[in-house]
Amino acid sequence: MPKQEQQQQQQQQQQQQQQQQQQNNKHQINKPTTQNNNINKNRTTATTAAATTAAATTTTAATTAATATIAATAATTTTTAAATTTATTTTATTSTASATAATTRQQQQQQQQQQRQQQQQQQHQQQQQQQQQQQQQQQQQQQHQQQQHQQQQHQQQQQQQQQQQQQQQQQLPS
Repeated sequence: MPKQEQQQQQQQQQQQQQQQQQQNNKHQINKPTTQNNNINKNRTTATTAAATTAAATTTTAATTAATATIAATAATTTTTAAATTTATTTTATTSTASATAATTRQQQQQQQQQQRQQQQQQQHQQQQQQQQQQQQQQQQQQQHQQQQHQQQQHQQQQQQQQQQQQQQQQQLPS
Protein backbone atom coordinates (compact mmCIF):
# COMPACT_ATOMS: atom_id res chain seq x y z
CA MET A 1 0.00 0.00 0.00
CA PRO A 2 1.48 3.43 -0.95
CA LYS A 3 2.36 5.86 1.85
CA GLN A 4 -0.09 8.53 0.61
CA GLU A 5 -3.05 6.14 0.98
CA GLN A 6 -1.86 5.15 4.45
CA GLN A 7 -1.58 8.80 5.49
CA GLN A 8 -5.08 9.54 4.13
CA GLN A 9 -6.53 6.59 6.05
CA GLN A 10 -4.81 7.76 9.23
CA GLN A 11 -6.21 11.28 8.80
CA GLN A 12 -9.73 9.94 8.16
CA GLN A 13 -9.56 7.71 11.23
CA GLN A 14 -8.36 10.61 13.38
CA GLN A 15 -11.15 12.88 12.06
CA GLN A 16 -13.77 10.21 12.75
CA GLN A 17 -12.43 9.73 16.23
CA GLN A 18 -12.50 13.49 16.89
CA GLN A 19 -16.12 13.70 15.65
CA GLN A 20 -17.11 10.81 17.87
CA GLN A 21 -15.47 12.51 20.82
CA GLN A 22 -17.30 15.78 20.09
CA GLN A 23 -20.66 13.98 19.79
CA ASN A 24 -20.04 12.10 22.98
CA ASN A 25 -19.18 15.35 24.72
CA LYS A 26 -22.42 16.98 23.48
CA HIS A 27 -24.75 14.11 24.37
CA GLN A 28 -23.22 13.32 27.69
CA ILE A 29 -22.84 16.70 29.32
CA ASN A 30 -24.87 15.47 32.34
CA LYS A 31 -22.85 12.30 32.64
CA PRO A 32 -19.26 13.34 33.37
CA THR A 33 -18.14 9.91 34.54
CA THR A 34 -19.55 8.12 31.52
CA GLN A 35 -18.21 10.89 29.34
CA ASN A 36 -14.71 10.50 30.74
CA ASN A 37 -14.91 6.75 30.23
CA ASN A 38 -16.00 7.23 26.62
CA ILE A 39 -13.17 9.72 26.01
CA ASN A 40 -10.68 7.27 27.46
CA LYS A 41 -12.13 4.53 25.25
CA ASN A 42 -11.94 6.77 22.20
CA ARG A 43 -8.35 7.66 23.02
CA THR A 44 -7.51 3.99 23.42
CA THR A 45 -9.23 3.22 20.12
CA ALA A 46 -7.33 6.03 18.39
CA THR A 47 -4.04 4.80 19.83
CA THR A 48 -4.81 1.23 18.74
CA ALA A 49 -5.75 2.42 15.26
CA ALA A 50 -2.55 4.43 15.01
CA ALA A 51 -0.53 1.45 16.21
CA THR A 52 -2.30 -0.79 13.69
CA THR A 53 -1.59 1.72 10.94
CA ALA A 54 2.05 1.89 12.00
CA ALA A 55 2.23 -1.90 12.04
CA ALA A 56 0.66 -2.03 8.57
CA THR A 57 3.16 0.57 7.37
CA THR A 58 6.03 -1.44 8.85
CA THR A 59 4.68 -4.62 7.27
CA THR A 60 4.35 -2.86 3.92
CA ALA A 61 7.90 -1.54 4.24
CA ALA A 62 9.14 -5.00 5.20
CA THR A 63 7.25 -6.50 2.26
CA THR A 64 8.73 -3.88 -0.05
CA ALA A 65 12.20 -4.62 1.33
CA ALA A 66 11.60 -8.35 0.91
CA THR A 67 10.39 -7.77 -2.64
CA ALA A 68 13.50 -5.70 -3.34
CA THR A 69 15.64 -8.46 -1.83
CA ILE A 70 13.88 -11.05 -3.99
CA ALA A 71 14.41 -8.84 -7.04
CA ALA A 72 18.07 -8.41 -6.11
CA THR A 73 18.39 -12.16 -5.60
CA ALA A 74 16.74 -12.75 -8.96
CA ALA A 75 19.13 -10.26 -10.56
CA THR A 76 22.06 -12.00 -8.87
CA THR A 77 20.75 -15.36 -10.05
CA THR A 78 20.39 -13.98 -13.57
CA THR A 79 23.92 -12.57 -13.41
CA THR A 80 25.22 -15.90 -12.12
CA ALA A 81 23.36 -17.76 -14.87
CA ALA A 82 24.77 -15.36 -17.46
CA ALA A 83 28.28 -15.81 -16.04
CA THR A 84 27.82 -19.58 -16.08
CA THR A 85 26.62 -19.41 -19.68
CA THR A 86 29.62 -17.26 -20.58
CA ALA A 87 31.96 -19.69 -18.83
CA THR A 88 30.30 -22.61 -20.63
CA THR A 89 30.61 -20.80 -23.95
CA THR A 90 34.26 -20.01 -23.21
CA THR A 91 34.89 -23.65 -22.30
CA ALA A 92 33.15 -24.80 -25.49
CA THR A 93 35.19 -22.31 -27.53
CA THR A 94 38.41 -23.49 -25.85
CA SER A 95 37.45 -27.11 -26.50
CA THR A 96 36.71 -26.28 -30.14
CA ALA A 97 40.03 -24.46 -30.46
CA SER A 98 41.86 -27.43 -28.90
CA ALA A 99 40.08 -29.84 -31.24
CA THR A 100 40.93 -27.62 -34.21
CA ALA A 101 44.57 -27.46 -33.12
CA ALA A 102 44.67 -31.25 -32.72
CA THR A 103 43.12 -31.71 -36.17
CA THR A 104 45.63 -29.26 -37.66
CA ARG A 105 48.51 -31.17 -36.05
CA GLN A 106 47.19 -34.45 -37.41
CA GLN A 107 46.84 -32.94 -40.87
CA GLN A 108 50.38 -31.55 -40.70
CA GLN A 109 51.73 -34.91 -39.57
CA GLN A 110 49.85 -36.65 -42.38
CA GLN A 111 51.20 -34.16 -44.91
CA GLN A 112 54.74 -34.67 -43.62
CA GLN A 113 54.32 -38.44 -43.86
CA GLN A 114 52.97 -38.12 -47.40
CA GLN A 115 55.91 -35.89 -48.36
CA ARG A 116 58.35 -38.42 -46.92
CA GLN A 117 56.63 -41.22 -48.81
CA GLN A 118 56.77 -39.20 -52.02
CA GLN A 119 60.46 -38.49 -51.48
CA GLN A 120 61.11 -42.18 -50.87
CA GLN A 121 59.17 -43.07 -54.02
CA GLN A 122 61.14 -40.51 -56.01
CA GLN A 123 64.41 -41.89 -54.67
CA HIS A 124 63.27 -45.41 -55.52
CA GLN A 125 62.32 -44.30 -59.04
CA GLN A 126 65.70 -42.60 -59.45
CA GLN A 127 67.44 -45.78 -58.32
CA GLN A 128 65.40 -47.81 -60.80
CA GLN A 129 66.27 -45.36 -63.58
CA GLN A 130 69.95 -45.58 -62.67
CA GLN A 131 69.75 -49.38 -62.70
CA GLN A 132 68.04 -49.30 -66.10
CA GLN A 133 70.71 -46.96 -67.44
CA GLN A 134 73.42 -49.25 -66.12
CA GLN A 135 71.71 -52.25 -67.71
CA GLN A 136 71.45 -50.38 -71.01
CA GLN A 137 75.13 -49.46 -70.83
CA GLN A 138 76.01 -53.08 -70.10
CA GLN A 139 73.89 -54.23 -73.03
CA GLN A 140 75.56 -51.68 -75.28
CA GLN A 141 78.98 -52.85 -74.11
CA GLN A 142 78.00 -56.46 -74.75
CA GLN A 143 76.75 -55.56 -78.21
CA HIS A 144 79.96 -53.68 -78.91
CA GLN A 145 81.98 -56.67 -77.72
CA GLN A 146 79.91 -58.96 -79.94
CA GLN A 147 80.52 -56.67 -82.88
CA GLN A 148 84.23 -56.70 -82.18
CA HIS A 149 84.15 -60.47 -81.91
CA GLN A 150 82.31 -60.72 -85.23
CA GLN A 151 84.85 -58.42 -86.81
CA GLN A 152 87.63 -60.57 -85.49
CA GLN A 153 85.95 -63.67 -86.87
CA HIS A 154 85.49 -61.96 -90.21
CA GLN A 155 89.13 -60.97 -90.26
CA GLN A 156 90.14 -64.49 -89.38
CA GLN A 157 87.97 -65.83 -92.18
CA GLN A 158 89.55 -63.41 -94.60
CA GLN A 159 93.00 -64.42 -93.47
CA GLN A 160 92.11 -68.06 -93.87
CA GLN A 161 90.79 -67.42 -97.36
CA GLN A 162 93.95 -65.57 -98.26
CA GLN A 163 96.04 -68.40 -96.93
CA GLN A 164 94.02 -70.92 -98.94
CA GLN A 165 94.42 -68.86 -102.06
CA GLN A 166 98.14 -68.64 -101.53
CA GLN A 167 98.37 -72.37 -101.01
CA GLN A 168 96.36 -73.02 -104.14
CA GLN A 169 98.57 -70.73 -106.12
CA GLN A 170 101.64 -72.46 -104.84
CA GLN A 171 100.25 -75.84 -105.76
CA LEU A 172 99.57 -74.86 -109.33
CA PRO A 173 102.19 -76.17 -111.74
CA SER A 174 104.48 -73.60 -112.97
